[in-house]
Amino acid sequence: MRIGNTIILMFDMRDWPPTPAFLRLFVEDAEELFKRAVAAGAQPITQVTHLAFGDKVGRVRDPYGNVWWLQQRVENVSDEEIGQRWSDPKWSTAMDYLQTSLRKLYQ
Repeated sequence: MRIGNTIILMFDMRDWPPTPAFLRLFVEDAEELFKRAVAAGAQPITQVTHLAFGDKVGRVRDPYGNVWWLQQRVENVSDEEIGQRWSDPKWSTAMDYLQTSLRKLYQ
């Protein structure tokens, strides 16, 4: 698999139990890559969501069961501002969605 100018070697083995990986990629456009991944056959897990600490994060699962975090820095947020944001339901609801969407995959 080629990601940008990097090649990641992936393989599967017959008669081997499923051993999915969890991979986090920092990308320039999380929403565009999420759409492309789903169009190519990935299962959406978490829609791209803007989080309190300044990143957008979305997750997909590929046909082999690997879970990919597609993460994009959209703003630099000070520690003080992050602390203030956690008391705002907009940000706490977004984080709750991010956490529960992955748990639902394994229930």
